[in-house]
Amino acid sequence: MSVKSFCIVIITLAVSLKSANAYFDIQDVGMTIGPARIHFALIESDNAADALRITANESRFMQQIQPLLDAQRYAEVEKAFLERPLKGDSPALLHLRAQVLLNLGQTQEAILSLEKAKTLVPNSSALLRTLGLAYLLVEQHENAQQILQKAVSLGVNDATVYGQLAYLNLKSNGPWSAVAGFRNALFLEPDNKQWQQGLAYALIQAGANGEAEGLLAQLTHDSPKEVDWWLLRANLAVEQRAPNRALSYFEIAMRLAQEDKSAQYHTRNLLELGKMHAKYGEEHAALRYVDLALAISTSLDLPQVESTMVTLGEWFASQQKWSQLEMLLGVAQRYQLSTVPKQLWLASAQSAIGNKQFSHAEALLRSGLKSAPQNGPALLLLAGLLKQQGKVSESTIYFQRAATNMDVKESAMLSLSQLYIDSKQYQLAFETLTDLLRVNPERRELKPTIAQLERLLSNLG
Repeated sequence: MSVKSFCIVIITLAVSLKSANAYFDIQDVGMTIGPARIHFALIESDNAADALRITANESRFMQQIQPLLDAQRYAEVEKAFLERPLKGDSPALLHLRAQVLLNLGQTQEAILSLEKAKTLVPNSSALLRTLGLAYLLVEQHENAQQILQKAVSLGVNDATVYGQLAYLNLKSNGPWSAVAGFRNALFLEPDNKQWQQGLAYALIQAGANGEAEGLLAQLTHDSPKEVDWWLLRANLAVEQRAPNRALSYFEIAMRLAQEDKSAQYHTRNLLELGKMHAKYGEEHAALRYVDLALAISTSLDLPQVESTMVTLGEWFASQQKWSQLEMLLGVAQRYQLSTVPKQLWLASAQSAIGNKQFSHAEALLRSGLKSAPQNGPALLLLAGLLKQQGKVSESTIYFQRAATNMDVKESAMLSLSQLYIDSKQYQLAFETLTDLLRVNPERRELKPTIAQLERLLSNLG
């Protein structure tokens, strides 16, 4: 009996075609494409020579579990497997048990069963496809890639396998190899949304914006109510530095999501619109969309909303948009989001300095540094405040601490050397600048000052 005759199993694996980077860089706006799902089917071989077959001794067991398989009662099937000796099972039965385990979410156990079967029939394409899927599920991408490539080398011509390999190539070998894989998958399944979406995203990643625009224009024409296509077009417009088109496409996506009453899309779209408006200098519109997102968000959405607010707050601070930062903190206070101001303590301190509230800024920095004592920008900022107040000794200590942080090391060493010069500690200034030149030999502009300090020290004898 062939495995094909007694078991058809469908496994769904959710994979984001977008990098799961939680940090949003306001200078590189990207749409969240999703919720993208690739559906992987365990398809048995149509090649009789490749088909996995149970032995005569296993036929009775198969008759026992067949009704359970038909009813998709997989836990009972696995129990039946465990009630009999597993040693000596044929590759077909090992494969079947692995499929059952995959449906039960016991992926590592499934891999063990499949690897055992592979030692007996190393060139079974059906077995390799299932094993490749299992490795994908546990994100062992290198293993999955090797297994699926072997399946293709054995003659597998299957859209699912090509799509899986394209996804893996997108993560490891770059977008162009993914483009080829998604095109092969689409050749076999031209109406498959996941392959269309994968190809569009791979083209965008590859910088083939013309091809991506043509594909997405066709997709939005054929399926004008498909939210994902408009999100991808918005993403592409951002890549093309066309903010008006990006906002237009994204607002279409948001409207469609609202019509579908998709709260998850709606909240996410509002947040992305807010970030895009902030990027293009429309801060008040950005705050309005964040406020709207909070108004309709659920408890599940709150972490994403708070993360977006923190990112926007940091952006406002970096652009010295102090009034917008205060408005954002006001929104957080109105919705009782204590996490946001706690994470924006440095931005709040920068805002206080921008508004000449130096005592408040100092208090914020001292408080924040208690929980983040290695925060370089905060150490540098507090050191500068203390220097401004004439507190040279304490300022020196904070500049020295900041100089241990690679992010602000050079700025801290420059400020420290100036502090030493101002206080006539020329030897320390000379040593600090010499160390800085050693850290960064490209800072050749320091050489005249170092030489001048060296002459001064020599004259002072």
